[in-house]
Formats: sequence, structure tokens, C-alpha cells
Amino acid sequence: MAKSNLDSAMGVLLYYISTGSKENKRDGNQTTKSKENHVDDIQIDIGFKPTTSPNQMYRDLLRCFELHVLPAHETGHVQFALFYFISIHSEFAEQYLKWLWQKFVSPNTPQILRQAAVAYMASFISRSLSISKTNLMSWLNKV
Repeated sequence: MAKSNLDSAMGVLLYYISTGSKENKRDGNQTTKSKENHVDDIQIDIGFKPTTSPNQMYRDLLRCFELHVLPAHETGHVQFALFYFISIHSEFAEQYLKWLWQKFVSPNTPQILRQAAVAYMASFISRSLSISKTNLMSWLNKV
């Protein structure tokens, strides 16, 4: 039961990210009509306006990541919601890496969060298609 609820919630979140992001890329504030969508064989009834700008959505996802994912142990796949968003909006990839780097090098950040930040950097760099080879080598040299 809990797994299906989590799967459904992730399905809604990923659908919102993809729909909101695509709509905002096209024309800013287009309304998405309520419809049923299948995300990984999960039926979801969606009815919302994806009016959140990509900048605002990035800030919201990053804040949730900072408060709930970064300090958590063994989160599984939750961080991929932010990774997915950045795959759609590659302009945020460098910004995300810089944010993680600042967490890692800050002496005011607790050691456990610094370790988590560099682990997420490695995870993101190894999976992201939005990072050029030049940037990849630059980040690897930094670390």
C-alpha cells in the first residue's frame, strides 16, 4: 500500500514537472486540461495549471532537496525528481553543481551534509547528459 502511494505521488510529481516545464517552455502559462495519464502503469487523474515558471520550480525543488533529501539517509530514488527537472531544463545543471559545491566547501555546513553534497555531485555528474565533457572534466578536477 505505502509503495503504491509513493509510486503514485512520484508519478504525479514527474508528470507535473514534465508538463509544467514543457508548457512553460512553449508559451508561459498554458492550462493543461484534466485528463488521465499513465506514468509507469500508474493511472493518475491530473487537473492543474502548470503556471509555475522554471526558475520558481527549480527553487522549490532545490529547497525541498535541501530540507528533506540532502539530510536523509538512503533516500532511494527521490533525488531523481530534481535530476529529471534538470534534464528538461539543462540551464540549471551548472547552477545545481555550484550549489552542491558551496555546500561541500562551506565550513558552516555539517560534515554529514558535506559528504552527502559531494555524493550527489558525483551521482549527478555520472548520470547527466546535460553536462559537456569540458564541464565534466572541470568538475572532476575540482573534486
